[in-house]
Amino acid sequence: MELKEIETLLFIAAGAPVPVTLASEYKLKLLYYYAKDLQENLIDMPKQRNKGEDTGVAVIEFKNYLVYKFGYPNVEALSSHPYYPMGLEPYKLFEVVESDWVEKIEVMNRVHPFHNPIRYKMYRHFILTFEDSTFECIAREIELSFLPTTMRDALVELSLLFA
Repeated sequence: MELKEIETLLFIAAGAPVPVTLASEYKLKLLYYYAKDLQENLIDMPKQRNKGEDTGVAVIEFKNYLVYKFGYPNVEALSSHPYYPMGLEPYKLFEVVESDWVEKIEVMNRVHPFHNPIRYKMYRHFILTFEDSTFECIAREIELSFLPTTMRDALVELSLLFA
């Protein structure tokens, strides 16, 4: 098992990225405020967001996802995460290569009459670490995009796709 950082231009703010999930049985998207000035260190990211005016939302779609978890640990307790000794850090996107979580799900599914262990080789384990939470997901792939809008408007626009 190995932890690999995924480099992206959709930086996660150290202040208040306000991550939100939109999920159904077949679709999963994670949204957060993009730290557009993080790479230049021009501004300090706010601790509170103005949800009516702040713009710049990163969207990660998890294609063909199996399961996700969202919540604990926050940045202060990240050292308690089982992947911390492997290099898990705050405000980054990672993939767990040869994930034990994917392996556990494959083992659980062996009771299914049409179980195919090869199918689970296609799944990937992703982790995003935020200020107040950690997001993990098993999916086949991810697609990143950017919406130059408020979180509220992004949620309204994307939630229409779930109807």
